[in-house]
Amino acid sequence: MGSAAGYVAGEVRRFDYDRYIAGLFAPGPRRRALWAFYGFVLEVGRIRHRVSEPHVGAIRFQWWREALDGVERRSVVRHNHPVLDELAYGLTSQWLEIRDLQEVLQLWQQDFDTSLADDGFFREKEACLGCMAALEFKVAARILGSSVEDDLFWRSVGLAWGLTRELRDQREHSDVKGGNAEDMIANARHALGGVRAALESIPTSLMPSLLPLSLVEPWLVRLEKGLEGAPWKPLSPLNRLWRILWAALRGRF
Repeated sequence: MGSAAGYVAGEVRRFDYDRYIAGLFAPGPRRRALWAFYGFVLEVGRIRHRVSEPHVGAIRFQWWREALDGVERRSVVRHNHPVLDELAYGLTSQWLEIRDLQEVLQLWQQDFDTSLADDGFFREKEACLGCMAALEFKVAARILGSSVEDDLFWRSVGLAWGLTRELRDQREHSDVKGGNAEDMIANARHALGGVRAALESIPTSLMPSLLPLSLVEPWLVRLEKGLEGAPWKPLSPLNRLWRILWAALRGRF
């Protein structure tokens, strides 16, 4: 694995361990493109946690937009960021499409803008989180060469993961308190039920992209305990590894 590939895989392993482990079940060449995509999601997702000023966030998103344009034009052999080098690999291999990356970037910018709004935008925020996560899973499925033409399925996938990820990130950076959090937990759990009900009709080749969903329910349980006043206790890496491996063996979660 080249230096850029190794760096990106390391970043995904360090900061998105769930998807890193799930990616190990993907075929080797496609796994590299999958981790490149996850590395890209990590980079654009970090903007919200590192930036609080709208104009600074806009500058950073614009940088990525222009960087993607450069990758699409193949104007340089090597880029000034290892994630871009790996995205170029995925695009050259035709396992990634530039329009998917551009759409993911646009949705993360919408999420950034919405995160600066007040609680009156809760429903808009929830919809944005669901759309964003659904697209990420769709892109991962396409990298694996699988496709499911079922909008309801992807909507359920997006809400289950997107709401859980948002609540988990909130809890790790500050506090999660009642109100919207309780609604989000209930909606995430309902969406997860929809995903589980559809698993029997989903191609097995799609499973590596869906394995992180095996952690939604245990994350929700911990978040609920936090609302009741219990100290935050994240899932350990070993616990997450075991749950993903068990889901992969069973073909369900």
